[in-house]
Amino acid sequence: MDNAYSVIIAGGGMVGASMALALAQQGFDVQIVDDSPLPTLSDSHVEMRVSAINRATQNFWRRLGVWQDIVTLGLSPYQVMTVWRKSHQQIHFHAKDIGQPDLGCIVENDVIRQALISHLDKHERVRWHNERIEQVSSIGPNGVAVRTASQQLNAALIIAADGANSSIRTQLNIPLSMHDYGHHALVATFQAKAHLDTAWQRFLSDGPLALLPLRDNRCSMVWSLPPEASKNIMALSPERRCEVVAQHMDFRVGELVQLTDTYQFPLTMRQSRQYVGDGWALVGDAAHTIHPLAGQGVNMGIMDVVALTHVLTEIKLRGRAIEHKQALHPYQRWRRSENRIMAKAMAFFKDGFSHPVPFIPEVLGRGMGLLDSIRPVKNKVIKQAMGLAGNIPASCRQLGLGG
Repeated sequence: MDNAYSVIIAGGGMVGASMALALAQQGFDVQIVDDSPLPTLSDSHVEMRVSAINRATQNFWRRLGVWQDIVTLGLSPYQVMTVWRKSHQQIHFHAKDIGQPDLGCIVENDVIRQALISHLDKHERVRWHNERIEQVSSIGPNGVAVRTASQQLNAALIIAADGANSSIRTQLNIPLSMHDYGHHALVATFQAKAHLDTAWQRFLSDGPLALLPLRDNRCSMVWSLPPEASKNIMALSPERRCEVVAQHMDFRVGELVQLTDTYQFPLTMRQSRQYVGDGWALVGDAAHTIHPLAGQGVNMGIMDVVALTHVLTEIKLRGRAIEHKQALHPYQRWRRSENRIMAKAMAFFKDGFSHPVPFIPEVLGRGMGLLDSIRPVKNKVIKQAMGLAGNIPASCRQLGLGG
């Protein structure tokens, strides 16, 4: 292994695995270190963890050669997104209005991981270590050395893709800005009567409630609530919980039957003050987390992958060292500012629609209803969310509408 252009990636989830495959295809030698179980799929399994995948991410995975595998394993495209507060304060986004076959896809996380891992297993430049990094023993402008339970691994650069509670970020004492949203997320999967291939989201006084369409008229629920309200919903029987969710959704998907347990976790905004340093870089949740109301978390992580791959490839083509902070800094400038803008936007909507002064949610609700009638502006908003507008990297641009 040529250590000059070798990379250790801590974490083999969706973002880490995408990072590994993208770099391997650019001629880097990659070692993934992750001790989490490999995905196992079955027809009877109901996966609770799903992601909303926008067009930019789809296009990037197409270029990596994995998107068709994800399509084959199973996903749920949606043609409509309906967001509302009250019946007269709502907005509808339609794929047909912007000439697209869908607005995005809801995909089970294990489906994505399995597709990525199957490609990584066949790539000669990738090694998978089913362990965890116990210690970063040395790091700096001359590279990195890490220890697992059984061995020491060396590389020019380590990329932390090990999640919101990144052990690599902690070991390296990278400063972190944090903001408690004061909400918990409730997550569960339901059987609906008919979700109509629509992503549904309602802004309630306590927080946003979303039902995302899955195969066979199943829906994935993400409900953001203050801790006490979250505790009350968790205390309900599954049957009563179904009634409450269906009622809050104005029965737009009909009656519900709960298929999985309900899980809850606190919501926190995190933003690493540095994304790069000598011998290291952060991507995905290790670098930033935001409120899930727009479903952009994974897409933001994949855009980190796109940007860092671009920067590292440019460094390699110029024959420079990839482990130097100065060479890596364009990635930080590129992604940190965009991620901060998205985090602030999510905080604005979350705080605005649940503001204790009734006037503020009412004004936002009326504004949403007004926007629904202004098609050019509305279409621009949805194109931006889909990754079809703005500063789109070449590897994320549309290749065609097929799988």
